[in-house]
Amino acid sequence: MMSVEKQFVHLKIQLADIISATNNFSEENCIGKGGFGNVYKGDLVHSKGKTKVAVKRLVSEFGQGNSEFWKEVIMLSVYRHDNIITLLGFCDEMSEKILVYDYVSNKSLDLHLDNKDLNWVQRLTICIGAARGLAYLHNPANTHQRVLHRDIKSSNVLLDENWNAKIADFGLSKFGPANQQYTFIVSNNVVGTIGYCDPLYLESGLLTKESDVYSFGVVLFEVLCGRLCIGKYDNSHTFTQLVRKHYKEDNMYGIIFSHIKDEIHPNSLKAFTTIAYQCLKRDHKRRPLMTEIATQLETALNYQGPEVRSGDVPKPIPLQEGKEFNFTIKSGVSTNDTVSVNYDGFINDVEPGDIVLVDGGMMSLAVKSKTKSLVKCEVIDGGELKSRSNLTVRRKSASLPSITGLKSNKSTGNYNQIEEKKIPNTPHSTESLNQLKENLQMIEPKESKAGKSVDDVEKLKSTLQNMYAELDNEREASATAASEALSMILRLQEEKAKMQMEALQYKKMMEEQSEIRSRSFATNQE
Repeated sequence: MMSVEKQFVHLKIQLADIISATNNFSEENCIGKGGFGNVYKGDLVHSKGKTKVAVKRLVSEFGQGNSEFWKEVIMLSVYRHDNIITLLGFCDEMSEKILVYDYVSNKSLDLHLDNKDLNWVQRLTICIGAARGLAYLHNPANTHQRVLHRDIKSSNVLLDENWNAKIADFGLSKFGPANQQYTFIVSNNVVGTIGYCDPLYLESGLLTKESDVYSFGVVLFEVLCGRLCIGKYDNSHTFTQLVRKHYKEDNMYGIIFSHIKDEIHPNSLKAFTTIAYQCLKRDHKRRPLMTEIATQLETALNYQGPEVRSGDVPKPIPLQEGKEFNFTIKSGVSTNDTVSVNYDGFINDVEPGDIVLVDGGMMSLAVKSKTKSLVKCEVIDGGELKSRSNLTVRRKSASLPSITGLKSNKSTGNYNQIEEKKIPNTPHSTESLNQLKENLQMIEPKESKAGKSVDDVEKLKSTLQNMYAELDNEREASATAASEALSMILRLQEEKAKMQMEALQYKKMMEEQSEIRSRSFATNQE
């Protein structure tokens, strides 16, 4: 172990500095307790100032030994990713085993599952980040070995101040060959957390990267349902049994966390639950890759679009054509000319000249200007703004899969220019896209004194909505075709995987028989 210490000496932090940072491991600084020991927050002083840190103090009698300690040091020193916790250093003085990480202010995901302020888009974004981190571990650079985490659970997904997900706790992880379709590790010591563990791993001791996939599927359903998997639900079912029951009955709304139920677009829910359910397949070969999971979660997010929902509107607000109406990220605002939205990023998502669609285009507003907290608009198509469950505000560039919108001439205020927007991750044929472009070229908005024609805007809006429906159907068909192709590939690989697994099991059996014969021979000799 001395050679390992020398290799990572640049990460070594003096015990005295850690004691000072944590106020001598005071109870006030303690932010977490577990089977490994305690975690403390602190301000670590160094040559460039102070850094907010999280200090994990391992306790050997709680099961975290020397090997687990050095495994995590090595792991987090070599494997670096935006969605993996950052190791700042370690300390192994005076029989202490201490790991020092970058501090994450929002703690762990398990503490926010029932957070009613954590909306569906935020939950999806967290899941995507965690999926990307785990995908990197399963398929790292060619110079690195594959990592099987072995303890994926919501409490091991940490959240920084911007709610970015960070995979943590690598003390139980295992290494395997990289860039292989299947990795098998036979483990006599089955570890993990009840409720998240792959049943195949529990029964056979056969650890695969798909074991992590199963655990991640449990986490996905925890995020959707707003509760931990531990315990009994519905009086008789475990969490995964309950999830499977509702999925097969096409009744996922029966177990979705009530505070996000009204936010979820049906297509987003379908994309999310389909990939999450595949993670829980009994046959590990039918579970998806982490890269596929990340892609499908991004699809679920795209179905939502960068949506913004208003805060509670006590009574309907009339939007009159030509009048000014504003959106603010300040909470609790609901007047005749201004309403709150619950997404701070809305300010960055819009620019002067953009068209904001409300209630799927039933009403539309043109963005005139913005400040750090306010977006000022002019009503193009009026209507009645109602409560948050009826209101969806979207930036025009994200309101359709393939979007073309009116861009204002900022010097004159006229809406007389067609601008094509980038298509965000939507599969479609070139032929259909070209046809859409031809259709769009037929729409030529005519100027009026107000800088726009009501009829032309209506015609454009109707055309765009029809195009959206067509492309939405096409995207679903493409996704289905891709899924079928993937299934075919996996079926072709099944026999190879089966042979590999049988070979490993046979090898293990032969080794055991050889050991028994050796012992028997030794006994006879005596």
